[in-house]
Amino acid sequence: MTRTILRSAMLLVLVTSAALTVAAQAPAQPNPAQPAVQPPPGQQPYPAQPPPAQPPPPQGYQQQPYPAQPPPGQPYAAQTWQPLPPASPPASPPFGEQGQIILSADRLFGLSFWWSKLETDGGITSSANGTAINLLWGDSQDVTIYSIPRFGFDYVIVPNLSLGGSFGFIHRSASGELSNGTASISVDLPSRNAFAISPRAGYILAISPMIAFWLRGGITYFTDSVEETDQGPPAATVTTSANGFALDLEPQLVILPVPHFGLTVGVAGDIGLGGNWKSETKSGGSVVTTELTSKVTNVSVTFGLLGHI
Repeated sequence: MTRTILRSAMLLVLVTSAALTVAAQAPAQPNPAQPAVQPPPGQQPYPAQPPPAQPPPPQGYQQQPYPAQPPPGQPYAAQTWQPLPPASPPASPPFGEQGQIILSADRLFGLSFWWSKLETDGGITSSANGTAINLLWGDSQDVTIYSIPRFGFDYVIVPNLSLGGSFGFIHRSASGELSNGTASISVDLPSRNAFAISPRAGYILAISPMIAFWLRGGITYFTDSVEETDQGPPAATVTTSANGFALDLEPQLVILPVPHFGLTVGVAGDIGLGGNWKSETKSGGSVVTTELTSKVTNVSVTFGLLGHI
C-alpha cells in the first residue's frame, strides 16, 4: 500500500516537470490587435531598435561661454576703452536775464559835439560850441566833462530791466621851473579835478544771442575845477569851476561776439538842465569873484566795452 502511494507521487512530479518545460520552450504569441511587421522575403528580421535619446530639460538660464584664455606665458590682450564724447557746455544765458551784473567801460572813444551858454544877472549871455574826437582821452580844458571815459555798473533786477549808473574822474597836476642862469623860479602849471556821476535805468531788448538793444536814461551831475597861477606882475591864482545837471539819453547797440563779453555802439545825448560857472582870482590880499549860470549840452557817437556775469 505504501509503495503504491510513493509511486503515484513520483509520477505526478515527473508529469508536472515535463509540462513546465514544454511551456517555457513555446514561442511568444503575437498581439492580435497589432499584426507583426514581416520583413521582405529573403531578408533577416530587423533587430530591435533602442528608443531615441531624449534631450535634457532646458535650464532656467543660458550659460555664457568663458572668454578665450591666452596661451601660457603670454599676457592678456590690453583692453581698449572708448572715451565718452565731451559734454556740450551749457548755453550762455541771454543778455538781460534777471540777476545779471553788467560791468561796462562807457565813452571810451567817440565823436562829440557840445554847446555851452553862460548868462549874467544883467542879461548878458556868452555862448560857445565845439567838436571833440577822443580815444581814451577827453580831459582837455577845452572839452566838456561829458567826453571823459566812465566806468559803469548795472544790475538786472527783473528780466530786461536794469538799474545802475556810471562815474568818471580825472585829476591832473604839474609844475615847471623858470631859470635865467643865475636864478630860478618854480611855477605851478594848471591843474584840474573833475568827476561825473550818472544814476540810470535801462531796458534790454535781446534780438539774438549776439545782438541786443540797451536803451538807457538817467541824470548826470558833474563838477569841474581848473586852477592856474599867473606870475604877473602882480602874481595871481585863478580858479575856474563849473557844475551842473543834465538829462542823459543813451540808446546803445550791444554786440556780443563771445559769451559774456561785447561791444557797445550808440549815441549819447546830454541835455543841460542847469548849472553854475564861477571864476575866482586871488592877487595879494584881494579876491575877485565872477559867477554865472550855465548850461552845457553834448551829443556824441560813443563806443565802449562790457561784460556780464
